Amino acid sequence: MSLQLYSWNINGGNSPEKRRRIFHILKKEQLDIVCLQETHVTRLHRKVLINKRLGQEFISSDKVKKRGVVIYAKENLSPKFLFKDEQGRILAIEIQTQGEKFLILGIYAPNEGKSEFYKKLHEIMLDYLDYTNIIMMGDMNGVVSTHMDKSQNQNLTKDGRLPKTFFELTDNMDLIDIWRTRNPLGKEGTFFSEAHLSWTRIDQIWTTRGLAPKIRKVEICPKTCSDHNALKVELRLTPTGSFRWKMNDTLLRDQEIVKKAQKTLKDYFEINLNTSVEKRTIWDASKAVMRGFLIQQNTIKKKLWNGKKDRILEKIREGEKKLRLKPKSKEVLREIKFHQAQYAKLINQEVEWKIKQMKQRSFESANKCGKLLAWQLKRDKN
Repeated sequence: MSLQLYSWNINGGNSPEKRRRIFHILKKEQLDIVCLQETHVTRLHRKVLINKRLGQEFISSDKVKKRGVVIYAKENLSPKFLFKDEQGRILAIEIQTQGEKFLILGIYAPNEGKSEFYKKLHEIMLDYLDYTNIIMMGDMNGVVSTHMDKSQNQNLTKDGRLPKTFFELTDNMDLIDIWRTRNPLGKEGTFFSEAHLSWTRIDQIWTTRGLAPKIRKVEICPKTCSDHNALKVELRLTPTGSFRWKMNDTLLRDQEIVKKAQKTLKDYFEINLNTSVEKRTIWDASKAVMRGFLIQQNTIKKKLWNGKKDRILEKIREGEKKLRLKPKSKEVLREIKFHQAQYAKLINQEVEWKIKQMKQRSFESANKCGKLLAWQLKRDKN
C-alpha cells in the first residue's frame, strides 16, 4: 500500500469549467491527499469546492476572491481538522494510517511579508511538536537556492529566496525539501513568469527527515490548466486490501468489440460442447472467458487513450525543458500552449463522458434502494 499526495496551485477555481477539468485530472490520479492553493473561492461560496470523490474537504478561505487553500483527504484515513488562518493561507489536518499519525500542512505564502508569515507559522507549529510525521506542501512563494531554483538567465541575487524565519521553522521541525533531496543536482521550475520570462521552483513539499526512506517517488508534473506545475509524492506503506473487478459496460457500445465477443463465445462453445465436460461447468467457464476478454479489451482501450495523453504530456515536458534553457523563446512558449490546449480538449471529453455516466446512473437508480439513495440520505442528514 502507498499514500499518494498531490500539491497544486490552481490559480483560481471559480470557473465551473476549470473546476470540472481540475477535479477530473485529480480523480484520474487516484490520490489519497490533495492540497490545492490559490482557489480564489470566498467563504460564502465554499460549497463549490466540495467533491466527495476526492475525499473529505477542509477549507481555508477569505471573504474576498483571493488566496484560499483546500485539502481533500480520503475518509479511510480518518482525517481531522487541526488549525487554519482567516486569510486563506494556512490549513492543517491530521490523518491516520497503518497506526501512524501524520500532520498535513497546506500553505499559500504571501509575496510580501514572508518573514513575518513564517514566523507566525513557526509559533503555531510549536504546539504540534509531538507529531513525528509532518508533510508541509504548497506555494512557498520563494526559492531555497537562487542558484539551483531560478532560471540561469536571472541575476543570482538573494531576491526571491525564502526568509530566515522559514529555515528556522524547517530546522526546528526537522523538515527536508524532499524533491531536492531526491534530485540534488536537478534544475527544474514549477512556475514560469511570462512577464519576466523566467522559471522558479516556488512550489515545494517538505517532510520530516524520518519519512525520507519511505518516499518512493517525487515528481514535478507537466503544467496543464494552471500557470503552476503540480507536485506528486508517493509514500510507501504496508500493503493491505484486495481488488474487485467490475465490468465496464461502455465496451458493449463499441460494435467492433461486440462482434469480437460474439465470435469468442461462438468459438468457445464450438470447441467445448462436443467434449465430455459437464454442460454446467462449460457454462460457468464461459463467464470467465468473457470476463478475460472484456478485461483485455478494456485494457487495450485504456492504453490507447492514456498513450495519447502521455504523448501530449511528454511534449509539454520537452517544451518546458527547452523553455528553461531559452526562457525568452516565444516559439517554444507557443508550442507548449498548443499542447496544453490539446490536453485540455482530451480532459474535457473525459469530463463530458463522466457527466453522461452520472446522469445515466442517476436515472437508472432514481426509484431504487441502493448506493445513490444511501449517499443522498447521508448528505441530507449531515
